[in-house]
Amino acid sequence: MKPYSRQQIDEDDIEAVTSILRSPMLTQGPAVEQFEKDVCAAVNARFGVAMNSATSALHAACKALSVSERDTVWVSPISFAATANCALYCGANVDFVDIDPDTYNMSTKALWDKLQTSKNKPNFLIVTHMAGMPANMKEIRTFARTVGVRVIEDAAHAFGARYDEKTPVGSCKYSDITVFSFHPVKPITTGEGGMAVTNDPKIAEYMQAFRSHGMLNGHQYLLGYNYRMTDMAAALGSSQVRKAETFIKIRKELAMRYFDELHSHVRQQPISLTAHSAHHLHIITHPNAEGIREALKQAGYHSPLHYRPIYSHPYYSIRMQKMGTRPEMFPEAERYAKEAVSLPLHQQLTHQEQEEVISIVKANT
Repeated sequence: MKPYSRQQIDEDDIEAVTSILRSPMLTQGPAVEQFEKDVCAAVNARFGVAMNSATSALHAACKALSVSERDTVWVSPISFAATANCALYCGANVDFVDIDPDTYNMSTKALWDKLQTSKNKPNFLIVTHMAGMPANMKEIRTFARTVGVRVIEDAAHAFGARYDEKTPVGSCKYSDITVFSFHPVKPITTGEGGMAVTNDPKIAEYMQAFRSHGMLNGHQYLLGYNYRMTDMAAALGSSQVRKAETFIKIRKELAMRYFDELHSHVRQQPISLTAHSAHHLHIITHPNAEGIREALKQAGYHSPLHYRPIYSHPYYSIRMQKMGTRPEMFPEAERYAKEAVSLPLHQQLTHQEQEEVISIVKANT
């Protein structure tokens, strides 16, 4: 089965990793610090804290902002479960804000509407940049400042994305912390791995301790975890950062071709916005989503749903019932879950393969 996405590894990446294997330090060495500097330089952030996964980084971000059982955290329902799980790790209540039907990101209209009707007012927002397309962070920052909430950006899909021509996702212009994922299906990879970036030195210091048992300079200051990244992963990451612009350019060209060829057949996340996507995913929506997925499967292409609403997972559905949260409160997320299909999108997708995918979609819409 051909994957919807995959890593691209070349000889430079392999040499970067093998050089660490020949070195005296495989973990807690200089490669991690260098990778943090490379990512910060790419996204214009002051501090980066590399970890073994984006989930770990989300957990650390919540703890650094003092999310607790007294708090309510609002997230988008269309995201990977880790976006909400990290708040539950801290004992907080989680609630959801419906999505914008065009961008699949948190709807700012739904955000303000929910504030008027919800009994559980938010203390924190975790905002997903779905498929690599930045959410409307200017309006979300206005909401946050008006209501008095702190903001974490779940940019697991969005390394290399920009809010506008000059401002990269990760600059934390609109948030307290931004979290990236470097899983193999993302635009760049460290194997497994993630990073939290921030412009606040106190937040960075907390996360540095939290990822390493709560210890700094040989003393334990808080209850932390072993969330450290290895030097092999970090070396791979630094090598990949240098190629990120090229990778995203290729993904954008493929996405534009999908957009041009399929615009009269399906709905697609808009490309011609002020914001610039990292093109982690190319998602289409159509009432015959099941038929499209089955036809792609028969042709050997994996085309999963990204994602079912978080509240619909069995673990969450019980919690939502207790809070009085019902699926009909999120009509756009419900429609999206019935109609969304992720098409193959990665640097090694061939012209012939994309032609075949386009033909299958056209034949089933």
